[in-house]
Amino acid sequence: MFDFSSKQHGFSLLELLVVLVILGFMVVLIPPRLSGVMASTQAKASARDIVSALRQTRSAAIADQKERAFILDLSKKSFLIDRKKVKRLPDKMQISLYTARSEQFSDQKGAIRFFPDGSSTGGRIKLTMGKQNFYIDINWLTGKVALLENVNPDQWRSGNDGFATID
Repeated sequence: MFDFSSKQHGFSLLELLVVLVILGFMVVLIPPRLSGVMASTQAKASARDIVSALRQTRSAAIADQKERAFILDLSKKSFLIDRKKVKRLPDKMQISLYTARSEQFSDQKGAIRFFPDGSSTGGRIKLTMGKQNFYIDINWLTGKVALLENVNPDQWRSGNDGFATID
């Protein structure tokens, strides 16, 4: 029936406990690191969405030969193009908008306006989520939109053409 003299195959209780302890450490240590990566990815995707929407607004202004406005609502954490809702931003994201006074509708809502020649009212949008900082610069003269990551705003200065550069 049973051959007790043969070597049994399997794992000892000690080996199983070691594996369970290692798995326990992995369950505790890995999720916090993944959440940081997820937040970073989400922040970068949101910044790119805004850049894309700004460029789309500029292109529409040129194509239609009509002024177009990109509207940013800080209280609702969303942006619109010509009053059509486009995208909602993550709740944990902090947003700052620097724009012309004529484009500030309230203390929580403002716009960047693009003109038929491609120029704009200009401005800057700062997005912060966790340790990630994104700066979106909109050149008033050319309407060019630039995305910069993890830049200290003290390093920005205006050039002769009105476009912000980094030292």
